[in-house]
Amino acid sequence: MEKIFAPWRAQYILSNSDDKEKIDGCIFCEFPKRDEDEKRMIIERGKYCFVIMNAYPYNPGHLMVVPYRHTADFTSLTAEEFAEMTALAQKCVKALTQLMQPHGFNIGMNIGKVAGAGIDQHLHMHIVPRWNGDTNFMPLRVARVDLLAHQGDMADDRITTFRAPRADCDAEFTEKRSRFIGSVRTVLSADEAAEIIKKFPEIYPKANHHCWAYRIGTGTALEHCSDAGEPSGTAGRPILGVIKRHELTNTLIVVTRYFGGIKLGVRGLIDAYKAAAELAVEQAGAVEMEFHNALLLRCGYDYSKTLDTTLRKWGFTEERIKTEYGEDVAVRLEVPLSMRDAMEAPLAEMRARSFLAQCEWDETPLVREKWR
Repeated sequence: MEKIFAPWRAQYILSNSDDKEKIDGCIFCEFPKRDEDEKRMIIERGKYCFVIMNAYPYNPGHLMVVPYRHTADFTSLTAEEFAEMTALAQKCVKALTQLMQPHGFNIGMNIGKVAGAGIDQHLHMHIVPRWNGDTNFMPLRVARVDLLAHQGDMADDRITTFRAPRADCDAEFTEKRSRFIGSVRTVLSADEAAEIIKKFPEIYPKANHHCWAYRIGTGTALEHCSDAGEPSGTAGRPILGVIKRHELTNTLIVVTRYFGGIKLGVRGLIDAYKAAAELAVEQAGAVEMEFHNALLLRCGYDYSKTLDTTLRKWGFTEERIKTEYGEDVAVRLEVPLSMRDAMEAPLAEMRARSFLAQCEWDETPLVREKWR
């Protein structure tokens, strides 16, 4: 077999998050609550677990057995939950064997993002029928990551603006004696976010938790979050939800908690972490930001007025032009990437005619509030 191709996965691979139905919270928690079993493809309900068809199957007949209870911890499954999950898995295998006569099955769980879990905060067991010579879902998952990364690179080439916090901000409130501090930062990479997150235990050394979420990128956004020791799903995802609700990107929010001695419960924690993130975003403000490049121009005094006039025609006001007078005139600008293409040809001509002694771009991306 020379090519691996699963056309039924194409919609999932080629779509992005904007194309999909928006569901607040965990779909494995929300779907069973609704009277929409046929629409949501829930085909069996037990007391502790249910069976749902995978909307984007690795192979035809791909089913999942899911506990109603929201948990990411395999060891936390009760004996009743585990027994019913196994019993429903056996029932699925029997039904699929009768209906589809597969040559074998993949049965198991992906626990955690690193293991390949698409929904890592709610355990679910996969039951995937297999046939000799069929598609192997692992290469398909790798292909999807490569494709989305490529799409992200192309998007970054096109998109120069994004919505982000106006300024770094720290906001604080107290809930039942627990102190919550929401901190908003602008970041341009996962590495930069990780470095900032590592500093919070040093800033607040006596705090109990430093929970966080970030969303990075101007194309296909990279999203990640952590409960940092709080019960699963009570901190990181609510913080990430605030970032997405405000349509922010290149944004990191860390919420620090000093435990006050009174347990808040799952609902209380979700509300508190969400409120801390909301307060921080509200106080920071949100604006349209744009990538800029620094530009250095040098000319003689006899051409300085002509250069100044040209820059003002392009929209650079006095406060955006930094001029230094010495042996010649040096002009420093921060140019929005959306303007750079239109400026490069005229500047190159001025350089060729010796109107400019120097025209030097700094390719380091600068994040500034959009002004054009």
